[in-house]
Amino acid sequence: MSERTTGESPPHLIGEVLAVTVLAWVISLLLFKFGRNFSFLESYGPLLAIAPLIYLPLVVILLRQEPLARYGLTFSSAGRALGLTALAIVIVFPPFALGFQTYGQGLFSLESPRVRSPFGWVSWLLHTPYAWSWLLQSLLIQFCFVALPEEFFYRGYLQARLNALFFGRCRLFGTRVGAALLVTSALFALHHFLINPLPQRLLVFFPALLFSWLREVTGSLLAPGLFHASCNVYTILLTKASEG
Repeated sequence: MSERTTGESPPHLIGEVLAVTVLAWVISLLLFKFGRNFSFLESYGPLLAIAPLIYLPLVVILLRQEPLARYGLTFSSAGRALGLTALAIVIVFPPFALGFQTYGQGLFSLESPRVRSPFGWVSWLLHTPYAWSWLLQSLLIQFCFVALPEEFFYRGYLQARLNALFFGRCRLFGTRVGAALLVTSALFALHHFLINPLPQRLLVFFPALLFSWLREVTGSLLAPGLFHASCNVYTILLTKASEG
């Protein structure tokens, strides 16, 4: 569970969170939008856009001389994190596949306009050459270069700082959560919308709630990072397997 930082006034916390969030967003958007205009940055624009989400909060944490474990960079509950990640996948992925087929056709601009079968990805994995190597490589890339940086900023830094600002808590499935869970998820969704201003991008608010809960219940970024990466790859897998 996120630790609270004591001895700080709400105005100081609000100012810090706003400054770091706005600065990270502005730099991220500039790199993402305009990096493609320069040939030497074109291939690395999306990757560079992730950098502010790592380095800005990291600088703040180091300047404050706080332990990184307070912000979720710890493996102390790795076994529990892996177990909860597997449980989340088992519970969430089957209904998500059905919903993706029923309501999601045409919403996601990935690799295919239609999804014929919600479980065609199973056949695709079994019968497509190099499918499993693609899956493992995609999971590694998504975890290292997408999920973990985003989780460090939102569930690591931002959620921990907002937990120090909002004091009310309620118990949710075995752990105590507060308004930070909702605010962090809303900001996460808004960031995705700003990068790609399509209304459906705001739907990431809902999986973000689960990412935030996993962060609180394990005290680590491992579970939300793994589940976040798995969700990204699974969404791509559903579209790649649309002909299955």
